[in-house]
Amino acid sequence: MTLAAKLDSAYDGIAEEYTKSKDLPFRIYVERPTLLKLIGSSMINKRVLDLACGSGYYSRLYRDKMRASFVYGVDISKSMIDIAESMECPNTSRIRYKVMNVGEMDVAEPIDHLEKFDVVSAAYLLCYAKSPDELLRFCEVIASNLKDGGKLFMLNDNPNAAYTVHQRKKYALAKSIPDGGFNPTDGDTIQYELTNTDGSIASFNNVWWPLTTYEWALRQAGFTSWRWVRMELDGNAGQDPLYWSEFLENCPIIALEATKGRPTVDQ
Repeated sequence: MTLAAKLDSAYDGIAEEYTKSKDLPFRIYVERPTLLKLIGSSMINKRVLDLACGSGYYSRLYRDKMRASFVYGVDISKSMIDIAESMECPNTSRIRYKVMNVGEMDVAEPIDHLEKFDVVSAAYLLCYAKSPDELLRFCEVIASNLKDGGKLFMLNDNPNAAYTVHQRKKYALAKSIPDGGFNPTDGDTIQYELTNTDGSIASFNNVWWPLTTYEWALRQAGFTSWRWVRMELDGNAGQDPLYWSEFLENCPIIALEATKGRPTVDQ
């Protein structure tokens, strides 16, 4: 079975459980507000490509909350895309979904021969790369679909987070190395387990790479600047900062903003 088939099969099997995990508190009060704050006004009246869109959670937010003019969501899992499409009204023109393996997309021209996008989102895409070459391929696909001066926003596994067990019960998230180790090295499998409020579990694997390897791939693909952003608690959500302090101090996820090349004259 190819890697693409394995990923497709894995997410087809947990599509409903993973979709439910979008309602977990760490998503609502930390992940989502951090990403949307980072994006700011960058998507207003812009065309957005959402790679690894899953069931379209962020695709819909980009259209409805961030005011994107058009969103194209791509995911390897047909089950995920089926859920995304089921949440749309018939004949919706500002959002479109497609089942596709990002690693097999053409790097010579944009997806479906469309014009390049103003913004690309890639939530938890790069941490699936099985090798530096595949990581570079993902970044090249992103760059080939992005205008010069365009922005990439993404969420990712945080390779600098320590591996502890306390987050499993407190925050409904467990992150571990399958062999029980605590010091991952390049290419190691990282296992995530999210426990939903109804008791269902979404379990899936990422791959560990240091931030320097991600930065190498971004640079090689044509990105000229980037910054890693730590997760923040939504200050307007009425949440107890002390409750979230352990999660934020040893956060398993991290965000990134990157810029491709130089902007065109009209940008």
